[in-house]
Amino acid sequence: MLNQIHKYRLHVIALFAVLLYRAYGTQDITLLMAMVSGFAYAYLINKVFDYEEDLVSQPEHANQGNYLFVGLTLLIALWPFLVVGKSWPLYLLFLVLGTIYSMPFYKGFRIKNILVIKNAWSAVVGWCLPFLILDLHFYEQYYLQNYLPIFFFVMAIEMLWDMRDVDGDRKNKVNTVPVVFGWNVTKAIIISTLAINYFFFNAHLFITVFIGLSVLAFRTTTNNIWYHLLLYVIIGLLLL
Repeated sequence: MLNQIHKYRLHVIALFAVLLYRAYGTQDITLLMAMVSGFAYAYLINKVFDYEEDLVSQPEHANQGNYLFVGLTLLIALWPFLVVGKSWPLYLLFLVLGTIYSMPFYKGFRIKNILVIKNAWSAVVGWCLPFLILDLHFYEQYYLQNYLPIFFFVMAIEMLWDMRDVDGDRKNKVNTVPVVFGWNVTKAIIISTLAINYFFFNAHLFITVFIGLSVLAFRTTTNNIWYHLLLYVIIGLLLL
């Protein structure tokens, strides 16, 4: 069961849902479910595009997809248009930008192959943009500083996942921070990112410390399961 949860990134989707719940409660549960659905689409469709990398770094979770899977994934993406109302242009932008993140273009070029841009794209498009959409829907205003804690948190987590996927990314010429700068430099950057988020943007202390200690403890031989368990602990801390 855990293998299926990890394969379809249900624990990542759950983390996103918990963050939405902490920010908006149950103001409009249908709309919140719609945003979770759109987020799930972006992760699932990109798992298909990431098949070659996953075959190397996490073969048990590689998902080549089929017509049924892609069809269901598109259904997950499209039904929210029924409830997002006037926010539909931003939601459409979210779907488009989320889709092209891993999509191969000319001669295999992909946005996710660009150093640092891949992490920032995921943080801004995949995680911050849904909060912007909901802020405009609920409050008709937004404050960019409110999204910075999410941005730095996701940047740290994304680089941590890049450590896990370093072999597959190197083989497929994906220029991640660990591939370009090495393991130790990546750890230092992640710790610095966490420190910035805590000292300047009041990030959750226990989550910051836990991720930091995990980064220091992880080795090139660390089993993938520990990267997944880290998310379960973060979800638990957020729910306390």
